Amino acid sequence: MASYVMRFSVRGPVRHLSHLELMKVFRQAFRRASFPTSFSEGFNPHMKLSFAIAKGVGLESLGELLEEEAREPVNQDAALQQINEALPDGIQVLELRLKDGSKALSALVDKAMYLIRGDEAALSRAMEQLGREELLWEVRSKKGISQRNLKDHLSDISRTPEGILLLLDTGSKRNLRVDYLLDCLGGGLSAIRLELWGDDGPLLDRISRENGKADEMEVRL
Repeated sequence: MASYVMRFSVRGPVRHLSHLELMKVFRQAFRRASFPTSFSEGFNPHMKLSFAIAKGVGLESLGELLEEEAREPVNQDAALQQINEALPDGIQVLELRLKDGSKALSALVDKAMYLIRGDEAALSRAMEQLGREELLWEVRSKKGISQRNLKDHLSDISRTPEGILLLLDTGSKRNLRVDYLLDCLGGGLSAIRLELWGDDGPLLDRISRENGKADEMEVRL
């Protein structure tokens, strides 16, 4: 058995696929690419495939992560090429890495890096609002209407030539949908997810460090 992490991008019309539709696309691609996927046991076996976190419908991304368990090790370069040939236009696996460690990706996600894009006027207006101590958003629930300070979920905000870079709480512990943030900042803005982070930085960097430690242990043994 071997577990692999794949970083993939979703661009163009396929960004409107739902989470379940995206999972179906990858299941079909793995079958067409003859990837030696592991299946669960029982009367209704399913492919051992999981995403780090669901991507919002309509959101473009360069940094989605999925974990796939294989029955046997694969040639990573060949597998990446075969999977991409089986995927539809707009979805591309950018990296394929061996994963060491038992913790699921979904348990490691803590934040996500986004690029907020728009024209100069919209970006300037957004930066002005992001510079305030409070960025209030109305939350409606069965208990009534309350206000939520979105600034509590933001960090590392910076302006770049491409737009506004920021980290947004993303995961099971604390989570803020990026479309809520865009609505609060006003019209004329869009977002693309660049990277998924854990509590100590980008998840792929953590996976590389863990793999490096495993390699060192093998050498010592």
